[in-house]
Amino acid sequence: MISEHIEDTIVINSLELAPDPVSMPGTVNVSLSLTVKRHLPSSTKLRLDVQKQIGSAWIPIPCVASYGSCTYDNFCNLLRGVMFSKCNKTMEDTGIPCDCPIPTGTFSVPTQSLVI
Repeated sequence: MISEHIEDTIVINSLELAPDPVSMPGTVNVSLSLTVKRHLPSSTKLRLDVQKQIGSAWIPIPCVASYGSCTYDNFCNLLRGVMFSKCNKTMEDTGIPCDCPIPTGTFSVPTQSLVI
């Protein structure tokens, strides 16, 4: 098996969460814009490093209940779980991929409510 690590394969251009701070359990409204710099096949492993800026410092957010700075063995399973009830024709018509593989490009996801 060949292992490949490419830094910044997915770049988050903007991310908005409400409420801030996020309460768990609860509902969070999320909108984001991201750029995928290389084709992501169905078996993609994802390491997500999440930080929050407080003043001039960036504070790492730990992985809690699969949210935060986590490693996901199969990104596509995660995407399917999140997008299953959220993806609709409008999103598909604007080019937002709802399943893997994911092509390269910049994608803007309108505000979605997620229960965490």
